[in-house]
Amino acid sequence: MASIPKSERFYSVARIGTPSTPFKSAASQWAGFKIIAVLLAAILIELVSHAVKIAYPQYPIADGIISTFAVLTVLSPGLYLILGLRGSNALRYMMIGGSVLLVMSQLVQVTAHISYFADMPVLGNDTVGHDVTRWSSLVFGLVLWLASLYFGLLNSVRAEGALQRERAELLSEVERRKQLTEALAEQDNVYRAAIAQAGAIPYRIDWNARSYTFFDDQIHKLTGYTHDELTFDALQTMPEEVRYIGPLAGMPADEVRELIQNRAVRNWHREYRIHTRSGEEKWISDSSVEVIGADGIATATVGLMVDVTNRHREDEAIQRNERYFRALTENAQDLITVLNLDGTIRYQSPSIKSMLGYELDELIGRNVFELIHADDRARVLETLTGGFEDPAMAHRTVYRCKHADGTWHKLESIGRVMSLDSGIDGAVINSRDISERDSLERQLLQSQKMEGIGRLAGGVAHDFNNLLTAIMGYCEFAIGDVDEGSKLHGQMEQIMQASARAAELTRQLLAFARKQIAEPRNVDLNILTLNLEKLFRRLIGEDIELKTCTSDESPIAYVDPGQFEQVLVNLVVNARDAMPRGGKLTIEISTEQLDSDYVAFHPEVKPGEYVMLAVSDTGVGMTDDVRMHIFEPFFTTKEDGKGTGLGLATCYGIVKQVGGHIWVYSEIGHGTTFKVYLPRVYGEATNTLGRKKQVPAKGGSETILLIEDESLVRAITVQTLIERGYTVLEATGGEEALDLAAQHEGNIDLVLTDVVMPKMSGREIADELKLRYSDLKVLFMSGYTEDAVVHHGELEPGIAFLPKPFTPDALSRKVRSILDRVMEAARA
Repeated sequence: MASIPKSERFYSVARIGTPSTPFKSAASQWAGFKIIAVLLAAILIELVSHAVKIAYPQYPIADGIISTFAVLTVLSPGLYLILGLRGSNALRYMMIGGSVLLVMSQLVQVTAHISYFADMPVLGNDTVGHDVTRWSSLVFGLVLWLASLYFGLLNSVRAEGALQRERAELLSEVERRKQLTEALAEQDNVYRAAIAQAGAIPYRIDWNARSYTFFDDQIHKLTGYTHDELTFDALQTMPEEVRYIGPLAGMPADEVRELIQNRAVRNWHREYRIHTRSGEEKWISDSSVEVIGADGIATATVGLMVDVTNRHREDEAIQRNERYFRALTENAQDLITVLNLDGTIRYQSPSIKSMLGYELDELIGRNVFELIHADDRARVLETLTGGFEDPAMAHRTVYRCKHADGTWHKLESIGRVMSLDSGIDGAVINSRDISERDSLERQLLQSQKMEGIGRLAGGVAHDFNNLLTAIMGYCEFAIGDVDEGSKLHGQMEQIMQASARAAELTRQLLAFARKQIAEPRNVDLNILTLNLEKLFRRLIGEDIELKTCTSDESPIAYVDPGQFEQVLVNLVVNARDAMPRGGKLTIEISTEQLDSDYVAFHPEVKPGEYVMLAVSDTGVGMTDDVRMHIFEPFFTTKEDGKGTGLGLATCYGIVKQVGGHIWVYSEIGHGTTFKVYLPRVYGEATNTLGRKKQVPAKGGSETILLIEDESLVRAITVQTLIERGYTVLEATGGEEALDLAAQHEGNIDLVLTDVVMPKMSGREIADELKLRYSDLKVLFMSGYTEDAVVHHGELEPGIAFLPKPFTPDALSRKVRSILDRVMEAARA
C-alpha cells in the first residue's frame, strides 16, 4: 500500500493565513475607499450645483439637475450595499423606497422651474401641495434611506464578522486536515515498517475479480514464483495441511469453510504448509478478515502472511524432545518423582506400579515422608534440606520405602531442587530399587571373602597334609610293633585319632576352598540318603523325630558320593545342635525347575533342572546377621569346644564345586531350612542300597617308581611299599626320576608321584616317562593340587589319585587296585 500523498491544495490554503492572526480583507478596504470616494464625488457635484446656481441664476433647472445627480451619487453606495445583501428584502425595500422618495423630492424641485409643469398639481412650483410633497418626500426618504443604510451597514458588518469566522474555521479545518493527513501518512509508514520488520506479507483478495493483490515483492521471495505464476487458482491450491488456530482450532477444514461461507465467521487465523518453487517446505501463519460490502456480502479479504518455518521447526523439535523425554520418563525402570517444597508428591512416573505397587495417581498429594521408614526420615530430611541450601548440586541418599504390600524396599535416590525459573519450583528425584543390588553386593562380598579364605586354606593344607601323612604312617607302624594292651599302644591310638581329626579338618578346609579332589559319578540322592539314615538316627538321638521324603522321580546328580555324604552329615548335625530340647528334622529330596524369576534374585544360579535336597529343623532359628556369616569358615554360634566352624563352610565349598547352590531360610523360634540345589543329570546311578564290606589290603612283588620331594612322606611311603613286598625306586624330583628310570634294566609297573613339586610337576614327569613306557600306569598323590591332574575340581578321565594325608593301609589298597586292573587288562 503506497504512502498517502500530501495535497498541494492544503499548502495553498495554508498560505492565506492562520486562525491566530487578525483577518484583514483587501476587498473590504477597497469597498470602504469606494464609498468615501462616492460621498466625496456627491459633495463635489453638490458644490458644482451651488456654483451653477450662483453663476447662472437664470437657469434654475440646471442647478436642480446637477443636485439630482449628487443625490443619485450619494444613493448609489447604499443601493449597492442593500442590493448585495442576501435574505434582507425588508432593508432592500426600505432603501429603494427611501431612494425613490429622495429622487421624487429632487424631481419635484426640478419640475418647479420648468414651465411645462407649472400648472400641474404638485409638480408646479405655485400649485397646492408642491412644497408639502417635496419636503415630506425629502424627510421620509431620508429617514428610510438612513435607516436602511444603518441596518444594511450593521448587517454588512455582522456578515463580514461571520465571514471572517467562517474563513478562520476553514483555515483551522484545513490545518487540522493537513495534520491528520500527515499523521495518517506517518502511521502508515510506521505500520509498513512494523510489517516489514515482522516479515509479514500483506495481501488483499478481490472475490469478484478473483485476484490477489500483494503490496510488495516479499511473496515472490518467499515462494520463488513470479507474478504471472502466482495466479488466483495457484494461490488457492497452494496451502496444505491447514490448521486453524484460536476458536476454530481442531475443527475440520470443511466445517470451517462452511462457517465462512455462511458468514458465521468473519476473521480467522490459520497455519498451513506450502512448497516453494524449489520444492522446499515452508510453514505460513495467515491471519485474515473479510471486507463486507453495502449489501452485507463479503467482497474482499485482507490479511497478513508470515513465514513461521523456523518457529514451526523449533516447535517440532520441542515436541520431539518432549515425546522423547516423556517416553524416557514413562518407560524408565527408575522412579521419577516431583515434590513440592513441603514434601508433597506432585508427580510420579508410571514405574511406581512395578517398583512399589501403587497406582499412578494413588500417591499424588500425599507427603513423601509417610512412605519412608521412621528410622530413615531424619537422614532423608537432612538430604532434602541440603538440596534447598545448595540447589546447584545433586544430592544422594539411601532409605527404606514402604511397598503397597506393606514390605520395605531399599531405594537409592538422587535429586535436585529446581527453582521457579525452571517452571518446576520443587524437587525432582530419581529413585532406584536397590534391594536386589544390595543383596547381590552382600553376596559378592561374602563370595570374595570366602574365596580369599579358601586360597589361604588351600595353601596351608598342602604342607599340613604332608606332615599328617608322615605322622599317621609312622604311628600305624608303631602300633603294630607295640603290645595291644600296653599303655603305649593306647597313646599311639590317641595320636592316630588326633591325626584323623586333623586330616578331616584339612579335608574340610579344602572342601570349603573348592580344592578338594572330587571323583564324581552319577549318584541317586534317594539311595545316598537312605544309606545314611541309620547313621543319622544315631547322630540326632531319640528326642528328635527324623522324617525322610524321597523323590518320586529319579534325583540323579553328578557328584562325589563321599563328599556329598559329608554335606548331608554336616547339615544333619547342624540341625541337631539347633534343637537342644528335641524337635523334628525333615530331609526332603525332589526335582525342580529353576526359572528366570528365581535366577533374578540368585544371579549365581543358572536356570535349568535341579535336584533339590532340603534339611529342615524346628529349632531356635537364627538372626539375619548370623545368616549372613553362616558359611564363613570358623564362624560358629556354638560354645567353645563344641564346633570348629567348618561344617557349613565345607558344605558350601562342596556344593559350589559341583556347580550347585545352597540357600538358607530361618526365623527365630520357628526353625531353619537349608536347601541344596544340584544340577540334574540323566542316566544310570552308580550307587546302590547298602554298603560294601572292606577287604584287607594285599601286597605284591611289582616295581614301583616313587617320586616325592618331602622326605618324611617319601620315607613312610617307601617303608609301606617295601613291607608289602614291592620293589621301590625312590627319587626326590623329576630329573632324578628320569635318570633312575633310564638306568633301571627291568620293568617299571607303576609310577607313584607327588603332584606339586619344584622344577617339574608330577604330571610333567609322568608325561615324559610315558614317552618311554607307553603302558606305564601312574598314581598321583597330593594334599592339594592346582589343575595339574584335575579340571574344575574333578579328576581327568583315566587319572588315578590318592589324596593326602593317607595311611599305609589306604596306600596299599590304592596301589594294589591299580596293579590288579593292569593284570586284568593284560589277561583280557
